[in-house]
Amino acid sequence: MADVLARARTAEASATQNASERKELEARVKKAEADSRGEVEVAAAARAKAESECNALRDLVHSMREAWTREAAALREEVNCSQAQMREERAAASKKYEEALVLVRDRSAESRDVAALIEEVQTKNREALEAYSAEVQTLRADAERSSRETTEARDMAITLSQELARLRRFARQPPREDLDAIIASDQEELS
Repeated sequence: MADVLARARTAEASATQNASERKELEARVKKAEADSRGEVEVAAAARAKAESECNALRDLVHSMREAWTREAAALREEVNCSQAQMREERAAASKKYEEALVLVRDRSAESRDVAALIEEVQTKNREALEAYSAEVQTLRADAERSSRETTEARDMAITLSQELARLRRFARQPPREDLDAIIASDQEELS
């Protein structure tokens, strides 16, 4: 009988200790669960913020690309117009030169005046050619600079797109290290 009473007391003490350990374990689990929820909420907020920033960055890159494309097209159009104007002026100068040559043939008496006119036309033609050549070189340099800027902008857009993809991957991955550490410490305490 005494043996049964001793066993009953031992079992009761063991049950009390187990109940106490169970309550303590439940409290730790609830705390870990609350901490995990908090971390998940923080991670979700960080992810939402990162996605918002990524979207804003993508929109900015898109608008920059459109602006650079418009500027390059406008510059190309300006160069084309300038070249067309130069061609027209050269054609007009050539026509005047031809007309002057015809006048020289037709009017031998006025050959000196016509020769002076031809020389003036040729001089003006050369001056116009030099002036427009310098302008074309300037426009060509502007076009090349714009092309370089467009290339740099494209490279920046690629870099920003890669950074955006990296941020999206980061936003999709929940922070697991803290959860793994809590689970490992709980398992050590249980054993």
